[in-house]
Amino acid sequence: MGLKYDCVVGDTITGLSIQCRGWKSMYFNPERKGFLGVAPTTLLQSLVQHKRWSEGNLQIFLSRHCPLIFGYRKIWSLWVLPFAYVIIAKNAYSLGEFLWLDGTIQGWWNDQRIRMFRRTTSYFFGFLDTILRILGFAETTFAVTAKVCDEDVSRRYVQEIMEFGSPSPMFTILATLAMLNLFSFAFCVKRVVVDIQIKTLESLARQIILCGLLVLINLPVYQGLFFRKDKGAMPTSVTYKSVSLALLACSIALY
Repeated sequence: MGLKYDCVVGDTITGLSIQCRGWKSMYFNPERKGFLGVAPTTLLQSLVQHKRWSEGNLQIFLSRHCPLIFGYRKIWSLWVLPFAYVIIAKNAYSLGEFLWLDGTIQGWWNDQRIRMFRRTTSYFFGFLDTILRILGFAETTFAVTAKVCDEDVSRRYVQEIMEFGSPSPMFTILATLAMLNLFSFAFCVKRVVVDIQIKTLESLARQIILCGLLVLINLPVYQGLFFRKDKGAMPTSVTYKSVSLALLACSIALY
């Protein structure tokens, strides 16, 4: 049995199929590597990769290969519970694991940021492409991520500096949401400072905390938009679009 190529995540659907046929899978790591390449080193490459994965997983879920109905009795058992525990424990101790594997707090924090970025970009576009494909408005395409990178990108990657540099629609959404949170945070703080009332602070406390946390998470985006001068900064076109869209959204909300 070869790989199934009717899905952009062929490895996932192939693994599900062979498990349902009674095959046992194993992890194989030979001394001679079968494939050579690098994992995504830029934010855009990571978002594109996760867009493909989310699109493929949604395709599987909406197809006859959905794990809820395809081979359910063959693969379901109480052994799911230990795996569920591992997932929960892994998330709970992710910082400790990251540091234990010679990672840094900055690297772990960037990883958490990218997880949030994927939810508003990769997964959104993956969902949209899947729906368009089901409705017949688009065809399945395999977006290949780069397997090599230049020295400047590698240097910034080692320094744990987020790489932007491309005028992608994903970055426009990312930057617009970041600017919207920044404007909201500034507006809430202004209300509290101008009014100087305990009631105002109490009513806006949750909004200030939430917007402040999102502003903190989006600090690399603000740096890429306004402060960085290297090739990994946000393109000027993305800056103009994001600021304009955020101001438009705020104007609509106020008036």
